[in-house]
Order: sequence, then C-alpha cells, then structure tokens
Amino acid sequence: MEDKLSRLDVEWVGVSKRRLYTFVFLLALTLMLGAGLSFYLYGKQPALAREATKAEAGARFDALEGEVRVTRAATRKTFVADGETRLLPGDVVQTQPTARATITLADGSTLSVRPNSVITIAENDRAEGGGTTRVRVAVGSGQVKVSTVEQTPQMSNVVETPLTKNRLSGQTAASFDVLEDKTEEVRVMTGSVESKASVGGGHLTIQAGEYVARHQSGNIKRREHLLDTPVPYAPHDRERIETQADGTTSVALQWAHPLSASSVSYRVEIASSPFFVKPGIIFERERLIAPRLLVTKFAHGNYFWRVQAVSATGQASEWCRPQKFTLVGAAED
Repeated sequence: MEDKLSRLDVEWVGVSKRRLYTFVFLLALTLMLGAGLSFYLYGKQPALAREATKAEAGARFDALEGEVRVTRAATRKTFVADGETRLLPGDVVQTQPTARATITLADGSTLSVRPNSVITIAENDRAEGGGTTRVRVAVGSGQVKVSTVEQTPQMSNVVETPLTKNRLSGQTAASFDVLEDKTEEVRVMTGSVESKASVGGGHLTIQAGEYVARHQSGNIKRREHLLDTPVPYAPHDRERIETQADGTTSVALQWAHPLSASSVSYRVEIASSPFFVKPGIIFERERLIAPRLLVTKFAHGNYFWRVQAVSATGQASEWCRPQKFTLVGAAED
C-alpha cells in the first residue's frame, strides 16, 4: 500500500524547512559579522595603533612662544602648532617674526628655532634594540641652534642648509644661520661638526670654539675663533627703576667684555618686546668701544635690551639673552 502524508505531516515538513533556511541565513549573517568584527579588531585597529605610535614617536615641541606654523608633509595643510603637535618626517616648521620654538628629536637632541626661521624635519627615525637612529633637519632660512646628547656609532644627527651638509658629533652645541643674502654662518660652541659643501664637496671639521662663514657660492669666507657673547650685568634682568620728577630717566647699560677677542666693538638694541622685530626697536647703537652705554629720556614702561660683539674682521657674536627693565614712577615702586 502506498504511504500518504497527512496534512499534519505536510505542515511539519514545511515548518522544518523554513526553520532550516532561517538557521542557515542567521549562521551566514553571524559569520559575516564575525569576519567584519575580526577585520576591525585585527586589521583596522593595529593600523590605527601604528599611526598613534608613529605620532608618539614624532618630534615634539618642548616650548612654543608666539605663532609657530606647521605644514604636514602628507596633506600639505598648514596649521598653528600647540603643545600636543607631533612632527613627522617631511613636516615643515615656520616661526613668525614674534615666535620661537624648542623641539626634541628622536635621538634626544634639541632644536632651538629662532624667529623668522623655516626648517624641515627631514628624518626622525629611532630604531629599537640598538638599531640605527637617524635625525636630519634642513634649515631653509633663519637660525637654528642644535644641541646633541651622547651618541653611539648607530646614531646620526645631520643638519642640512642650502650650501652644506653637517654631521654633528655627540655632546655638540652649534648654531646654523642662513642669512637673507643667502650667505651662511656656523658657530660651534662645544663638540664638533663635520661640514661638507653641497657644491664642490669641500670638507672640513669645525671644532669647539670655531666660527665659519660661507659665501653664496659655498666657498669659505671666514674661519676664525668664535667670538664670545657679551654678558649683561646692569641693570639686572627685570629690574624696576624709578623715574625722575619729569617722568623720564637715564639708564646705564653695562656688560662684560668677551674673553675671546681683544679688539671688538658692540651693537646694542632696545625694544618694546623681547623679539626685537624692526617696528618694535626704539633705540639702537653700534660701533661702541666701551662695554657700557648711557641711554637717556626714557619714559615709564617695559623695555628689553640686548648686546652683541663684532670683531675687526666682521664676525658678529650671538646676541645675549634679552634683558628686561621697567621704568616706574615713585608711587608705583
């Protein structure tokens, strides 16, 4: 006898198939979601982590004063830097006329970027486990002072300018100045710098206490003993000075004579801000022989002054650190 399915059997078979299809669909959906989640957790997040690690490993600003702009190498977008900004290879840093910055690099060295300067963080790679650490900075214009720490043979710290490529040894303090007329100056305070001309390949070692100036061609214009920076001592920094009855007074500026030169003159500037931008300079004098200057008829207010030495050959020392004095009335003191 032929078996026949009852209505109840037909309904049971139909329900079971729907449940089976539903189960398969849900299983497939679960697998796809799982694969997506796995990609997110093990694919995307490590990439983000690598980017975060890369950012953390970038050069960092230790000090910012005024408006310092950064142009990202990856996006070519320019923005104003803050204390959280990290600098990656290829990024360009530009200080405005009333700005300066201090940057720490991967090898522990520091850059002091002066106002009106443009630099590029060309390389900033730190290798773990004793690998090679490479730091390379390009100075396009302005002045940068570099201080390196103790180095191992696997560490390399290079400063490039339009005219030279300079490798710094450990424990070196040196400044690199690219002037408006395209000439350049290097001052080595401690340590040594291996300097190679971009054109012609001329090579020399600049030792501690030396100064080298180059023509626009890259040829050496002057190589001589580094002129020490004058040391100001009166009035002392942040001193408050009482004015006379007419609201003005005279101030005697004094500084110590550099030890490295027997015959120098001095240049003095007084400004309304510590940046000494041209519009803010209210007094300047050069070719002074004695290490002192009396300035007269200054009214109430805050003033900043600085002095540099100039040798008979024309070498100019670094400016001394800006000194501040304040002229106040008798009631304000």
